[in-house]
Amino acid sequence: MTRPPFRSISAPLDVDDAALAKVADKMGVPTLVSPTPPVDADQGPKPPPPSALSTPSAAAKSLVRPKRAAATPRPARPLIDKLTIELPGYLVDAVKRRALDQRSTARHVILLALRDAGFQVEAEDLIPDGRRSRPDAA
Repeated sequence: MTRPPFRSISAPLDVDDAALAKVADKMGVPTLVSPTPPVDADQGPKPPPPSALSTPSAAAKSLVRPKRAAATPRPARPLIDKLTIELPGYLVDAVKRRALDQRSTARHVILLALRDAGFQVEAEDLIPDGRRSRPDAA
């Protein structure tokens, strides 16, 4: 399979912006509309007026999206280090099976085992499933 050779455009197109807008409106090309900044800073952000969300044509869709609310800061977790160990397959399977039965993670099962063996494990580190504890997880 061969590609056609690159063809450069030598001169700028002599097209009026109004004519280009007319063709875009006719074809239903979406347009970007910038929202107006809020006037009163002490009252908080205002939603953009309905005219800012309208498009020149009914078929065109607006590209203006509402801003996300500021994420609530998560509490600082202690520094986590990674420890990679090699274990026999049957032991890895047993840890994963117990985690599945407890509806937790292998990390949680191992931390519980270390705590039972006499190691100090902080309560905030014993999260059964960290994937479900995040408030912004969908």
